[in-house]
Amino acid sequence: MNPPVIKSNPHPKMRYEITMTIEGAKGPFDSIETIAQYDIANDRCVPLTPGSGATIAPDKTIPIHMTKVGDNAYRGEIFTDQLVDEDYYGKGVCHWRLTAFSGYLRVKKSMITTGIEGEEVAAQKPAERYFSNQNFTNPKLTGVDIGDSNRSAFKDPSDTFSVTFTAKENFQ
Repeated sequence: MNPPVIKSNPHPKMRYEITMTIEGAKGPFDSIETIAQYDIANDRCVPLTPGSGATIAPDKTIPIHMTKVGDNAYRGEIFTDQLVDEDYYGKGVCHWRLTAFSGYLRVKKSMITTGIEGEEVAAQKPAERYFSNQNFTNPKLTGVDIGDSNRSAFKDPSDTFSVTFTAKENFQ
């Protein structure tokens, strides 16, 4: 089965402004990348895979440019109707949905991974996670840090920083 050609909506209207705010980090990040993840909401539009019988629905990741708007804040925009709903396989129209907006903040050998779920974007509900400042001060730390939603989960809660995503509807 060939992967479908996924088209971008030439006139998306369901726009959200995403703000990422970082509070209490003990240093700058080496890089910050953000993406929007889209998935098929109705997998019955996708045929079963021969042999396994599994349904493997296509997905799409789109890099999102964030602009620094303050000492600790970045802003970008996404469209929840960014992709065109189509009948890719002759089994009915596949409907796309925003599943998540994710941030990847790199410092030394650590990658801080955080984000906001698609439902939280639509509800304009903030998503906040906490991370240890050891990512900045301990050169032996490596790997992926997914943080915690509770600051008190850390050995030293006062030595943490937060990353908060907020979404604001701005339909065109």
